[in-house]
Amino acid sequence: YVNNDFLRELKGLKLRVKVLDIQSKVLYDSEISFDIQANSAKKVLEMPKIKELTSTYFVDLRLFDATGKQIENNFYWLSTVADVPDFEKTTWYWTPNSQFADFKALNTMPKAEVDFRALKSERQGSNYLIKADLMNPSQALAFFIELQLVDQRTGEPVLPVFWDDNYVSLLPGESRVLTAKIAADGLDSQFLKVEMQG
Repeated sequence: YVNNDFLRELKGLKLRVKVLDIQSKVLYDSEISFDIQANSAKKVLEMPKIKELTSTYFVDLRLFDATGKQIENNFYWLSTVADVPDFEKTTWYWTPNSQFADFKALNTMPKAEVDFRALKSERQGSNYLIKADLMNPSQALAFFIELQLVDQRTGEPVLPVFWDDNYVSLLPGESRVLTAKIAADGLDSQFLKVEMQG
């Protein structure tokens, strides 16, 4: 499903759907073109049953506008074993599970080497903007990458910092530029460093 929260019709949208197994093999790849009315939801695709799913697998959804610009990106890791809520033991604030999804296969993923560089910070009004360039040249999915802004003198995280995105996953060959915004007051940008883990 695609939701259009705008008060205008959107035409010429494209949805790209990829399903990958735990070894980063593409099991399904489809692109669908569609229009959507203002302030509405639309079912765009009925997913087919996919053979050869590993116990943990990935779904990558990308939405593009009529010019080909990506306007949304959703990435999921899923399990062939479902969470099963135990409704007999539910309370007004919590429902325990009697069975949990199986994500153990995440520990067996092939390693991906991510090329990473932090671009120079720039002052914008009362903030510093810091861009980080990430590239996954490998054939393996780079899963759940976290960027952190630290003070080089102490090695401690600098907070609060607002990333335009973080904890991202990169498909094989994919690159992304992420931007951090932090209040410049009392900070010396020469001591700021971006660190990556994942």
